Amino acid sequence: MKLFIFLTLSIISFFPGKISAQDVEEEPFIIFPEIPDQADNLETFIPDGWSLRDSSSGLLDDDNLLDFALVIQLDDTLLLSKILGDDTMTEEYRPRILIILSKTAENSFKKSCQSNQAILSENEGGNFGDPFTGLTIKDHELSFSFKGGAAVEWGLAYHFRYIDGAYYLFQALSNGKGQGEAYQYEYNLLTGELKIEIRDEKDPKENLKYSKIRTASDQPRLEDFLPLSYVVDESEGIIF
Repeated sequence: MKLFIFLTLSIISFFPGKISAQDVEEEPFIIFPEIPDQADNLETFIPDGWSLRDSSSGLLDDDNLLDFALVIQLDDTLLLSKILGDDTMTEEYRPRILIILSKTAENSFKKSCQSNQAILSENEGGNFGDPFTGLTIKDHELSFSFKGGAAVEWGLAYHFRYIDGAYYLFQALSNGKGQGEAYQYEYNLLTGELKIEIRDEKDPKENLKYSKIRTASDQPRLEDFLPLSYVVDESEGIIF
């Protein structure tokens, strides 16, 4: 059951490859453009040199006006370094930005949230390729998911809600399989309920299915959230 604790490596920072780690200031993302706070059309929120990767629309906040979620991606690759614990890996990435826009009563659009780190890049899925499988707005929730891996396959899904002026993670799901085991975790940050299911592919008698309460130490905001970084039970390798 501790098979998947390797996911802790994904607590990351990016910086251009020509800059040493000692030169990086506290803000880890220094390559992203300024996104307008308000505009009359959606296209204005996509800077030159960036393209729309995915989008969804629906109701998120409490004003009953349509909201939009955009994932944009840099057209060109950049040589960036990724800090993995004490090691640094340098590869070519096309960074992504998640933007949430709210329609105004005057039919313009205002930016309500921007995350430069919530959406994994196309080469972060291992042998599966692009890990990003899409985002949706439904029932006042913003959701996005990933899948990837090689010998060990993994999948992740995150659900955010608008609470007191910001978007907070309220549910996280993780599943995968490899080395003779399959797992599925589901965590509700509001109730603290953690559901766990482990299946032994060789011996069904070793299967486990139970739930327990793990009080959330915090409720991450979308603009600060890093996939594969939310530790719920490190002793069991449960990291979303």
